[in-house]
Amino acid sequence: VLIMAGAAALLVRTGRIVGGARLIVAGTWIISTAFMLLSGGLGSPAVVGPLFAIALAGILLGDRECVFTAVLVGVTAFVTAWVELGFGLDFFGPLASPWLRAGFMGSYAIAVAVLQITTSRAIQAALESARLANEGLSMAGKIYDATSEGIVVTTSDGTIIDANEAYLRIHGYARADVIGQNPRMMKSDRHKPEFYQHMWQVLLETGRWQGEVWDRHSDGSLIAKWLSMFAVKDDHGVVTHYVGVFSDITAVKQGQDALEWLATHDPLTGLPNRALIADRLNLAVARSRRQLKSAAVLFIDLDHFKDVNDTMGHSAGDRLLVTIAERFTAIVRESDTVGRSGGDEFTMIVSDFLDLEDLGAFAHRVLTTISEPVTLENREVRVTASIGVAVFPTDGADAAELARHADVAM
Repeated sequence: VLIMAGAAALLVRTGRIVGGARLIVAGTWIISTAFMLLSGGLGSPAVVGPLFAIALAGILLGDRECVFTAVLVGVTAFVTAWVELGFGLDFFGPLASPWLRAGFMGSYAIAVAVLQITTSRAIQAALESARLANEGLSMAGKIYDATSEGIVVTTSDGTIIDANEAYLRIHGYARADVIGQNPRMMKSDRHKPEFYQHMWQVLLETGRWQGEVWDRHSDGSLIAKWLSMFAVKDDHGVVTHYVGVFSDITAVKQGQDALEWLATHDPLTGLPNRALIADRLNLAVARSRRQLKSAAVLFIDLDHFKDVNDTMGHSAGDRLLVTIAERFTAIVRESDTVGRSGGDEFTMIVSDFLDLEDLGAFAHRVLTTISEPVTLENREVRVTASIGVAVFPTDGADAAELARHADVAM
């Protein structure tokens, strides 16, 4: 009983060595009970009580049902064997003693019972473990599809084998459109080849890469992404898959671009503001010095603009400024700059003019453009302007000196 019942528990309940040992301890009570049942001493509290207490203390709560069932089966088999022998039934041969026969029957029955019960319990535990694992996979799948981050899985050669709903939604594709394709199908023209070469070099060397990437939506619009890529390796360290996880930061980038634009442009007319004009003038002077060419800055101030605001309202004054800005933009070259310095003042930076006569003709064209009538509040309004011109390097050796002389000339 001690060897067979304990061994059954040890073999079936893998890893439950302590539990198996305690089942062996329980065997002490089992065999003692059997012997006392046959000897008529089972009802003796002095004998049975201490043995039962010792055995019960050595059994795990989860194993008691198994042990008690085995005891019942074993004792029954023990008694049955004894009764059969008493009636002359000989299963073990004439040389075997009645105690040996009965003991073997009881031991075998107990071992089989323990084996059946522990096996059933092990199967139940395995099924429960599988159920929990399936629930975990199901939960992971739900999170995979519900997350707002795009996730794509590729083979080691970059072929897409799976993508979650966020990835498909952000790029504007159906699943069938991307499976079997390469992520480069979303590539935009914002990055040079060196960018992707460096990205893959880092990924291959470290197994990870993270950074900002601009890709293209299925409708052709640009998508800004904060992308994390990592390699998945097998037990031998060989890359089997790549996983990309990204957040759509297009709205954030658009907000940043808007803030940067407002920092350098006039919100009413959309022209460069004073800060950007100063930067452009510095660049123009540096380029003219390097190329040994001339550059000029024109300061333009609308005459009596305050009267328009006072008599027709500020909205009419704003429309006048927008109209003048549009006219200025139409007459300058792409290489030149026109900006609003503030209020009713505008600035132009021109270069590559032939001579001062050519520059003078351009200044006259500016004044003519301003004097053309503008319709405000169903009224035709004409305005004039004052203009001051300074030429590099004649009127100044740097941007600040040119601006000061142009202001004085105006």
